[in-house]
Amino acid sequence: FFILFLCYLSLFITGQTFLSFQWDIFILETGVCSFLYSPTILSILFRSSSISQSAENNKNNFLSHFAHPGTLLLRWLAFKFMFSSGVVKLTARDKAWQNLTAMEYHFATTCLPTSEAWLFHNFHPIVLRFMTAVTFFSELPSAFCFLLPFRYIRYFTAFLQVFLMIGIFLTGNYNWFNIHYSITMIPLLETDILDFLSRKYINKYFCLIFG
Repeated sequence: FFILFLCYLSLFITGQTFLSFQWDIFILETGVCSFLYSPTILSILFRSSSISQSAENNKNNFLSHFAHPGTLLLRWLAFKFMFSSGVVKLTARDKAWQNLTAMEYHFATTCLPTSEAWLFHNFHPIVLRFMTAVTFFSELPSAFCFLLPFRYIRYFTAFLQVFLMIGIFLTGNYNWFNIHYSITMIPLLETDILDFLSRKYINKYFCLIFG
């Protein structure tokens, strides 16, 4: 990971304007986070600790509920990337986004539109406005679900994000961005300490309050 990071960092610095797009910075940030997400001494200790104990003890073992040490960091990175994408659209004061009409122009002006983009471009305006609303939902409120301690909500959010990436992939050419971002959804599917705490405390008090 370190060597790959240095190689792309050298390209990023050399390419300047040509390699200063959002996905270029995103891949460098992912490279840094991958250092912690890759097998480390910390994760090895956690996993060896869980292997050495019985199945019953694993349920109560605090360390066994950790996934990778970099899981939360990668979730935060995915959140930052998607949420900032939505904020940029809102703060641009573009009437097309404000009126939910952006998709009426997007598919004709996206990067190297595909034949599927022509099909999407000819959808009814109501459908296109609905797609714009779904985009906002995926980038703004849905992004907060990345950080929630409820894994089934994160599962739904991850599949929603991948579905959005498939739509972008079918209608335009953004190089590796769609695949790259979809891969960062993997940490959302992992069970970690937040899920452990939610099952042990949040669900318990929720049941006490609501019966």
